[in-house]
Amino acid sequence: MDEATPILYHWEKVARRMMTNLMKCKNAWIFNEPVNPEKNGILDYFDIITNPMDFGTIDSNLKQHKYPNMQSFLSDVELVFDNCFTYNGMQALVSQWCREVQTEYNRQCEQLNVGFYITDN
Repeated sequence: MDEATPILYHWEKVARRMMTNLMKCKNAWIFNEPVNPEKNGILDYFDIITNPMDFGTIDSNLKQHKYPNMQSFLSDVELVFDNCFTYNGMQALVSQWCREVQTEYNRQCEQLNVGFYITDN
C-alpha cells in the first residue's frame, strides 16, 4: 500500500498483525485449520455448524485481500469462537481454550484500536 494512503486504509496491516498473534496463542492451534469431522470423530459437525471458519482460512483470505474491510475480517474471527461454543457448549475443554484465545482477541482489539478502522463503507 502506498505510504500516501490515509491511515484508515491500513486496516489490513492491523488485521494481519492480529491474526499472526492469535495463531500463536497457547491453545489456538486447534483453530488454525478447518475442522476435520472424520479425523476428530465428530461426524455431526456440519449438521450443527453450517458456516465453518478457522484461523488458517482467515489468514489466507487476508493474504489474498478477500476482506473488503475490518468489520468483515472481525466477523470471521468471531465466527470461529461462535462455532466452537455452539458445537461444544460452554463447559468443554476446547471451549475453555476458545475463551482464552477470545480474551487475547479482545485484548488485541483494544490494543490495536480496531474500532478506528471500522467504517460505514
